[in-house]
Amino acid sequence: MINGIPYFPLDVHIDDSMELIEAEFGLRGFGVIVKLYQRIYGGDGYFCRWSEDVCMVFSRRIGEDSGFVAAVAETAVRRGIFDSEQYKKHGILTSEKIQERYFSAVSRRKRVEVCEEYLLVPFSVKSETANNSEENSAKSESVAETSENADKNLKNADNFQQRKEKESKENKSKEDERKGEDEARPRGAYKNVLLTDEQYKALADEFGRSKTDEYIERMDEYCEGSGRRYANYAAAAAKWIREDMQTNSDGIRHAENRGRKSRFNNYVPETKPDFVALEERILDEMLRE
Repeated sequence: MINGIPYFPLDVHIDDSMELIEAEFGLRGFGVIVKLYQRIYGGDGYFCRWSEDVCMVFSRRIGEDSGFVAAVAETAVRRGIFDSEQYKKHGILTSEKIQERYFSAVSRRKRVEVCEEYLLVPFSVKSETANNSEENSAKSESVAETSENADKNLKNADNFQQRKEKESKENKSKEDERKGEDEARPRGAYKNVLLTDEQYKALADEFGRSKTDEYIERMDEYCEGSGRRYANYAAAAAKWIREDMQTNSDGIRHAENRGRKSRFNNYVPETKPDFVALEERILDEMLRE
């Protein structure tokens, strides 16, 4: 099927021409006409070529005698079922009704190939040339729209890429800043004490900046001289400071205890005993007796 259609309408009430065909040739003649309609609508859509050779092949396909089929076709042309002028001039079978039904069926098609010499009715479907022009125009508009959309998409893609790059740089800057804060820095004259800014701040808040710096230097010198290394310098420095603070506190308490006297050491007699006076008093009492 080139331009044909998959179905065609058949009138319930047939006209006089079809009744005469049926009257002359019987139902076989009516069947031949229907088969010719199928050939027309299923092939080029609005006509079919007809000659002696075509008739023989057609007859063989439908299982009828070629002479009988040829007689039915000629009678159909004579009675106006098919247009006699088109048959004589171009050797085709067609009619106004056939073309009207066909063009109505393909009215929504974008492309229909027709031969103007075969037309018996105004062609209501846009010609191939006009259709191609419209298609080209539509394609041009589509290309222009696609190009415009592509430009918009490209611009949006560029903006998106720039935004992502900006966000990436900002995130990297923040990450580097956090990394700098979290990264342990070597401290002390010999750079042996590793503390992050957060660890240093915590020590300074607890013990004071001066004491923290003092113990960082002491620990740095100790590590340099002994080769000792700590897994956590902040914890080790805090331990050093607390132990020394505890030791100093205990030393002060012992010194205070050594300087303080007990109640026995503080005992001072109110009066020293007078043995001479005591002896005289005892002798005086003896004499009185």
